Amino acid sequence: ILYVYEGNGLNDKVDSFFDAMYWSFITVSTIGYGDITPQTDIGKSVTLILILTGYTVIAFFTSIVTSTISEKLDIIKENNALTNASKLKDYILVCGYGKVGQVLVDNLKKHQYAVLVIEINPQRVELAEKNNITVIKDDATSIDLLKRVGINNNVRSVIALSDNDEVNLSIILAVRSISSHINIISRCNKEKTKSKLKLAGANEVFDITGAASLVGLGFMNHPVAFDAIDDILIDHRGAIINEIEIFDTSNFIGKSLQEINFKRFNITFIGVIPNKNKNQFIFNPNKTEYIIEAKDYLVVVGYELTIREFKAYLQV
Repeated sequence: ILYVYEGNGLNDKVDSFFDAMYWSFITVSTIGYGDITPQTDIGKSVTLILILTGYTVIAFFTSIVTSTISEKLDIIKENNALTNASKLKDYILVCGYGKVGQVLVDNLKKHQYAVLVIEINPQRVELAEKNNITVIKDDATSIDLLKRVGINNNVRSVIALSDNDEVNLSIILAVRSISSHINIISRCNKEKTKSKLKLAGANEVFDITGAASLVGLGFMNHPVAFDAIDDILIDHRGAIINEIEIFDTSNFIGKSLQEINFKRFNITFIGVIPNKNKNQFIFNPNKTEYIIEAKDYLVVVGYELTIREFKAYLQV
């Protein structure tokens, strides 16, 4: 168009069709040397259209290139994670790296467990990578993926930690379709779904509390604890698991656990998260030997009402 309206002497810079093509390329690419400029109104209008088109075309191709590179990087990262996973033996597969997952994985690493995380959320994957955690950005409900990470051979336990019970249920079913013997621990977000998670094949199911991840770690070290708590909760419908902080004003500070009257409140003692090491859960410590400190947390099972009364009793 520029050649038609500005060629043949109308624009001394446009002597040939090649000059017009050269000008079009420079304009579309937004380089704009300025050695050829339109002189007519139609030429100027064409320039405006080409500039807008140039920005659009460049933005489009840039997005395609960026998307392609990003996908390739994700594939490379996943392949690297799978390669690292293939080298692990007897490791724990954690499905989900939310707040609970982050605390749990941190504690597992501190206790020298080999860990692989599967997380589909990009921000959480990035966080896991910053924390030097072996992580795969993918869907943990994928049977093909679970096979590739070595469910049958290398995995010690699977922990489903999604904040969506339907996702946890899908993870359990996917794992059970591959292996009938592997140990599965699942987070339970709603009480009504607990039985479904167990029915789907979860060996153990725990409710979320402030200390859930630490308690879950303690249960992994003492699997019998799950059975004991299950029996308690089944026998006492409506009972809950709770953690109770020992305040600085408590008269029990400096005394042994033996001096606490759990039976008075129909409370079952499970374990302690000690103040001196908040990353540790001690399952069923010796009540005579353990000395209570301020800021300790007692993990107990009981009814909501009796737990409130027990809390008041501890702080007297």
